[in-house]
Amino acid sequence: MKNVRIPLKLQIWILVILACASVTVLGATLVNHAPAASSSIPRYFGAGSAPICGNQLGLIGYSLSTERGYTGQEKPEFSNLPSSHRQPVVDVSTTLFTKADAESPDQASSRLLARPHVLHVEPIYALSSDPTYLSCDYHLRDNHLDQNLANAARAALLNDGADASILSDDRTMEFVSIRQLGNKEVLQIAFVYLPVDGPHVVYTAFLDKSSQNILWTAQANWYNS
Repeated sequence: MKNVRIPLKLQIWILVILACASVTVLGATLVNHAPAASSSIPRYFGAGSAPICGNQLGLIGYSLSTERGYTGQEKPEFSNLPSSHRQPVVDVSTTLFTKADAESPDQASSRLLARPHVLHVEPIYALSSDPTYLSCDYHLRDNHLDQNLANAARAALLNDGADASILSDDRTMEFVSIRQLGNKEVLQIAFVYLPVDGPHVVYTAFLDKSSQNILWTAQANWYNS
């Protein structure tokens, strides 16, 4: 069989055509397998390379509603402010706090609810499960609604005897979340001061979710164990 000699120029053109075809196939493959564009851009906390912000972050612990006379090891979740004359939205003697541990919230809630004289267990989150109130910045700078709520809460706390230096300290973190206290769903505005060189202080204000009126101010005992 006679060998057919292909001219050099024709060989070059064949190689160019094959190369172009390979690039086209590869491009189509990449387009077909490219991840779909996300409809929402993940938001992050303002400081450092922190995890993606969301309500699954910031589990503080658990609030226990108990019968009167309960003698467990938990401590009261709240204490009244010195100058406050507001009616508490909970019974401070039967609303207790316990820290979160390695269990899932469902497991911990089931275990705590199985205790005698415990009537209700609620996980306490720093961040809102409702995106309306979700902020990924420790000073709420990415949510104007939260800023307005915090300003109202701050004014009420100052009026009720909270320490002004704590509320104005740049290290004090601000959080908005939703709580089910008693039979009422309320907004919780928390000011959390956790310095390395001093005592921990947490102030909370509770607002009616519909009217955004201040219901109660208190000091929380989440970090004072």
